[in-house]
Amino acid sequence: NDGMFYYCTGTFVPVKHCGLAKIDMKTGVVIRAKHRYLPKELKEQDFNHYGGCTYFEGKIYVAVEDLHRQHPCLAVFDADTLCFTGQYRILGPEIQPNGNLPWCAADKENRLLYTGYFNDCDHINEFRIDDLEWIRSIPIDRVVQHTQGGEMYDGLIYISCHDSWKKKHIYA
Repeated sequence: NDGMFYYCTGTFVPVKHCGLAKIDMKTGVVIRAKHRYLPKELKEQDFNHYGGCTYFEGKIYVAVEDLHRQHPCLAVFDADTLCFTGQYRILGPEIQPNGNLPWCAADKENRLLYTGYFNDCDHINEFRIDDLEWIRSIPIDRVVQHTQGGEMYDGLIYISCHDSWKKKHIYA
């Protein structure tokens, strides 16, 4: 969020539906939404699933997965219009070997972006937010399964996940 609006993504793969929404934090009213919105550049490369998103300086950074879960990407959208800016970075197997990219989180103070895996997540990837260049992998102290989202708060990255359909966890 940017203090005034929540930004969120949604995907319903069977009908090839990806979307972005901007919601007023006080009223809960959807201010703007882009339904069935997957930019042509990404669609042509078999991208079909929006993961989580994060806001930074007027832009929404979205984790995007491809149909075969082989080469996810980070894509950038304008926070006002929800339109694709044309900026994206495909994460090859040297960065994201299992092809899943369920979330991304902005470290606004340090101008960094973080991502992780869905399954067998034993590290977090760090990128420069300005150009999406990969910096390093940071080991974490456990292997996390079924990661659903991640967000930065007060200098820590919080990762939400479940290790079965019954137990949910949040790690920092």
